[in-house]
Amino acid sequence: MNRRDFIRYCGAVLASTAFGHKPVYAKWIDVTAQGEMPLGMMVIDAHSHPLLFPCYPPPGWCDLASTPEKITQLKMNASCFAVTGDSSSGRIIPYDEILQNLNNILALEEQGELKIIRRHSDLPHDVYSPHYVPGALLGVEGIMFIGDKLDELYGLGVRLMTLMHYHQGEVGDIMTQPPVNGGLTDMGKAIVEKMCSLGIIIDAAHAHVNTLKPMTDIALAHGLPVIDSHTGLIPTTLPQRGRLRTFDEMEMVVRTGGIVCLWPLQVIINPLNYKKTTFEDWAKEIRTIADRFGIEHVGIGTDGGGIGYLGTLINGYESILDFPKLVDAMDKEGFKRQEIQAFFGGNMLRVMKAYM
Repeated sequence: MNRRDFIRYCGAVLASTAFGHKPVYAKWIDVTAQGEMPLGMMVIDAHSHPLLFPCYPPPGWCDLASTPEKITQLKMNASCFAVTGDSSSGRIIPYDEILQNLNNILALEEQGELKIIRRHSDLPHDVYSPHYVPGALLGVEGIMFIGDKLDELYGLGVRLMTLMHYHQGEVGDIMTQPPVNGGLTDMGKAIVEKMCSLGIIIDAAHAHVNTLKPMTDIALAHGLPVIDSHTGLIPTTLPQRGRLRTFDEMEMVVRTGGIVCLWPLQVIINPLNYKKTTFEDWAKEIRTIADRFGIEHVGIGTDGGGIGYLGTLINGYESILDFPKLVDAMDKEGFKRQEIQAFFGGNMLRVMKAYM
């Protein structure tokens, strides 16, 4: 712990002692100018791939937007560590390879560099403690044919699953291709039911609207919230094959008590006169959704480690270390500190408590 962290840690302890567990945040926004998150600001990234994708030499690509080192440097409470079950080329990842990728993350816990979150109480809260290590929410994205492996994956510590990804498989239809399954299949329904019974967070990212509806119906029947872990707003009701959600789709997630998590992908839609190219635009996107559904239904999900493959990011965003810029933009947009806190971590913690 360096001197600055020691002073901040002592300040947090004194505030907690003086005011119970309700610290005072004098000039809390000032720290964003130093590239730090405000004292006491919980941060949970609902979707990222900190260890999954290697960096390829030119003309390849390298996405270091979220890494274990950056997660620790930012003093995040937790980040999703997602492995994938398929690739953009259509390749289905063998189950043994999925296990190996999960074991690579588990090895960091054995080395004392991460804490796997198996229950919500595992979440590290005091990020200025000398014993701090960030939490890791183990996830699998694109589960395809591993529905019968859910018990084993749960035993390893997997607590979040994104059912859909690139593959139009036997589970259901995805957003970016014409539907062929009629939505969530019987296999997909059985998997969602099993996730509810085990306590694995249901992530509807990539799910076609016809897949999304029965997915959220099942979760609603179990009294559990659904998340869409990495997406953005498209302000239209017209059919589209992108990765952005309409208000009607977001409403399906919200009715479960869930959250829509927004990512830093740049968006320019000229026919709709809509753009998201700056932190100010990102804050306005959050405002638009919060005004419609409530801030309790919006969160952060960067897809860091994999988003560099998708396209251009908003101006000034290179990695999760740029989160303070979004804090500043949200403050200027008029969000209260408690609302910013809910967006960056409080809402995701509520979802975790519902399952874990």
